[in-house]
Amino acid sequence: MQVEQNRIYFGKLVSYIRWFYLQEVAFRGEEEHDVGSAYRGNFRELLEIEFELHPEFLAQKKSIMEQYSIYTDYLSKTVYEEFISIMAREIRKIIAREIAQTKFYTLVLDEAKDVSGYEQLCLCVRYCSGTVPAERLMGLIRLSEGLSSI
Repeated sequence: MQVEQNRIYFGKLVSYIRWFYLQEVAFRGEEEHDVGSAYRGNFRELLEIEFELHPEFLAQKKSIMEQYSIYTDYLSKTVYEEFISIMAREIRKIIAREIAQTKFYTLVLDEAKDVSGYEQLCLCVRYCSGTVPAERLMGLIRLSEGLSSI
């Protein structure tokens, strides 16, 4: 029974994380761990609303914290970044299977500075999935100071 409740809790968290990621909504706030802060971040604020609207979701969270540790709620930056990393890995596998079924594909590399001044290399791939052209972002690679001057 507890395993099933944990799966439901994680499933909801993954759904929210996926939505934030796909909609490009910022997760974090300046003061995530300060309960009274107005700057806790969109992810934590949405979950607080969900806990208010769905007491069973809050009960699942409390149950996990009682079972493992009072500090274990799976809402930390590390946890949701790991979920995003797992989702990205699965998406790249799907794209790789699509590319393997095509005759031709093109790699597109583009370098630019981000808003913080770091140079990043964007890696995209273009191919046709059946008769439909597709362009997929495979990743962003931060370039070191030495590489950016080449």
